[in-house]
Amino acid sequence: MRWNDSTTRHTAAALAAAVFFLAPGAARALDPIPLEEPPRPPETRLHFGRFRVRPIFRIENLGYDDNVFLTGPGTEVADLTGSVIVGAEGQAVFSDRAALTLAVEPGWTFYADTSSQNYNSITARARGDVFLRNASLSFAGTHVDTSERTGNEIDRRARLLLTTLGGSAGLFMERRLSLLGGVTERSVRYPDESDIVIPDPTARGCAATATTLGDLLDRREREVAIRPRYRTLGDGALFAEFSHTDAQFDVCTDRDTERRTLQLGLQNDPFSRLALRVQAGPARLDPRDPGRSGFSGILGRAEITWRPMDAWQVRGGWTRDTPFSIVGDNIFAEETNWSGSLLRSVGARVALEAGGTGTQLLWPEPTCLGFGSPGPTPTCTGESIVRRDRIVEWFFGTRFRADRRTELSLRAAWRQRDSNVPGAEDSRVTILTGVNLP
Repeated sequence: MRWNDSTTRHTAAALAAAVFFLAPGAARALDPIPLEEPPRPPETRLHFGRFRVRPIFRIENLGYDDNVFLTGPGTEVADLTGSVIVGAEGQAVFSDRAALTLAVEPGWTFYADTSSQNYNSITARARGDVFLRNASLSFAGTHVDTSERTGNEIDRRARLLLTTLGGSAGLFMERRLSLLGGVTERSVRYPDESDIVIPDPTARGCAATATTLGDLLDRREREVAIRPRYRTLGDGALFAEFSHTDAQFDVCTDRDTERRTLQLGLQNDPFSRLALRVQAGPARLDPRDPGRSGFSGILGRAEITWRPMDAWQVRGGWTRDTPFSIVGDNIFAEETNWSGSLLRSVGARVALEAGGTGTQLLWPEPTCLGFGSPGPTPTCTGESIVRRDRIVEWFFGTRFRADRRTELSLRAAWRQRDSNVPGAEDSRVTILTGVNLP
């Protein structure tokens, strides 16, 4: 058995599909995606009534970090770090008519010397599905409490409370055609008053007086999505998706926005040697404040997996999105991400992996590099520029499969951030290990 034998390939493809459409933090419209048939129960020996329970145990990012705070050259602080996650996932299927899935994953992240960075986290998920004759209903909720870095813009760790509630329905007509639709509510909160930001006195509205991340980013989002889908050969599909997102901020109400997207997508059989998933199309982001700049362009995501031979696997990915921003007077940033990796299995238990990821960030509103004395009419005494950042990370590692369910990993990585804003650059080297008991 090799790392990308048929069983492993099928599992990886299914996981990739889930990540592609449902990854936390990724821009996604339809959540949860309705199921056409009851899910396959997890392979486990633990049973509690109807529930089949799968224990979760992971040790992540255990090792050395030479720049814990992601600060500039000459100010780096190195430390030993690691995370432990212990939890469980349970699933029950009721006579092929309904299914219920529950999961909870509490975790603890620690640093040997910089203990101020230690934090606890928890992720809880619940999903229910009801299956009718030619339709299904799905309901899902997720709550995340973490202090990990939540994006490529915020280099420091800040406590985040993210709650998502969604409901969707699927109508499956004839053999290949289906119509999916749903509504998702999200609550985003940065509750700690210590997560301060420096107000920009030249900004318009709330950004000139905001003092915490919560002032700028606390919000509620409501997203409505419709997706007609046509199934092709195997598990492939063609689809179109329209979504409308209304974001309302708690404090800085002048940052309220509406976003509309119309994306076309395709995916072929994820079990094939060349598996492709693409979803992209035009999007508009319109601030409620007519004096604010909006966005009009192409957003989307893509993922490709190529298995030229049994022992080789090549993966690549691309995303483009408009996350909300705290830089200067910007409501959002334009963010483009890419990733690529090459995996080579050596026998049945060992695999070598190398690759990289990259991010391009652009903030459309000019950023002032120097301010005059605060006053009734603050001025920019320095240059105003459109900020652009680039983040690149290269890694090399190995994986070892101790048995069918246990995987160990070791990875060394180098990360570099470059910016046209002086002092915003940083770099980091990490050597990290992990243990996963799926």
